[in-house]
Amino acid sequence: LILPDSVKVIMSNAFSECIHLKDVSFGNGLRIIGDYAFSECGFTTLLLPESIYSIGDCAFAGNEKLQTIYLPSTIVNLGVDIFKKCNMLKIIYAPKNHIERIKELLPQYKNKLWPIDYNDWDVEMASRKNVSSRGNKKVECYHNEATSDRDIWDAMTDGMYGDYPDDGLI
Repeated sequence: LILPDSVKVIMSNAFSECIHLKDVSFGNGLRIIGDYAFSECGFTTLLLPESIYSIGDCAFAGNEKLQTIYLPSTIVNLGVDIFKKCNMLKIIYAPKNHIERIKELLPQYKNKLWPIDYNDWDVEMASRKNVSSRGNKKVECYHNEATSDRDIWDAMTDGMYGDYPDDGLI
C-alpha cells in the first residue's frame, strides 16, 4: 500500500483486520492515525513519516509479526495499547534527542526503545524520497550499499525485493 502525501488522516478502523496487508509506504503529509486503523494486519516493520504527530488507541494492535518500529521525532500523542498483542516486537527506534519524551509516551516499552540518529543511516532518505510507484504494481527503492546496518535495510524492504539471500527469509 502506497499512501500519497495528500493523505493527512487515516480514520479509525480504516485497515483493521486486513491480515494480508504487510507493508505501507506512508506519505509525508500524514498527521494522524486513528484508533485500530491498522490493527490485526501483517506488518513486520513500521517506518512512520516525520510528519505524524498522533497515533490512536490500538492503532497497530494485533500485528503478531511486527518486530521493528521507527518512530519520528514529531510524535506527541500515542494512544493506549497501540502495540498490544504485538508479541514479536523486538525494537523501537526513536531519535536520540527525543528518546526520553518517547519513553514517557510508551513506558511499557522503555526496554525496547533504542536511540538512533536518523542521519547516520540512509533509512529516512530511502523510505521518504526514493520510493516510487511504477504503474502501481512495482515498488523500487534505491539503496546506498555503504549503509552500516544491513538488517535495517532488509527489514525495511521486506516484500519489495525479497530478502538478502543469506538470511533464510527469501
